[in-house]
Amino acid sequence: MCKRPTFSDHYLQTFNRPDVTLVDTADHGGITAMTESAVVVGEQKYEVDCVIFATGFEVGVSGIVSGALPVYGRDGAPLLGTWMRGGPRTLHGFYSHGFPNLFHLGPLQNASAVNFVHILQEQATHLGAVVAEARRRGVTVVEPSKDAEEAWVATIRELAPDNSRFQAECTPGYYNNEGKPRPGSMTYGPGPVAFHELLRRWRAEGGMEEVLAGDR
Repeated sequence: MCKRPTFSDHYLQTFNRPDVTLVDTADHGGITAMTESAVVVGEQKYEVDCVIFATGFEVGVSGIVSGALPVYGRDGAPLLGTWMRGGPRTLHGFYSHGFPNLFHLGPLQNASAVNFVHILQEQATHLGAVVAEARRRGVTVVEPSKDAEEAWVATIRELAPDNSRFQAECTPGYYNNEGKPRPGSMTYGPGPVAFHELLRRWRAEGGMEEVLAGDR
């Protein structure tokens, strides 16, 4: 669980093959350009027949959390600054009071699992239902009430699993913030099956009122 094992005994040896070139793009901030037939790094062109494009090696860090994509809510309040003062605050991990029509996808203050494609599908289904109901009602602002947000934060704090020992014993990686474990867990302890059932009940039993009551 600290590291995902590869399923090949020959992966690392691949970099030593004469027909393989490992290109360090650090000095150029990444790939400089792409042409019809080449990938360009700095002034060097690397002719290719096929490009398989991946997102890189920084896992689980959104532009919002890193500060690369600043988000501002009511009265110009910065989301990152607000969270830094009191920790992340959401309802179900999807939206925050004071930041209307902003939707989060990811593992923050909800439940994750190894099959993250399934997690994102469940999240998209939920948010799609919220937006559809807002349109049906003619509501233009989707934003959780302060009380609903505070209740969910309290739920997370009560039920979050204590994984500090696990993180402390892991070799550095994104699980433990590269060897600097974050204080506390932000995960819904009962797990993804229970969380997705909670969302279905919330939708069916009037929970929409907590996010579609209009101007906060």
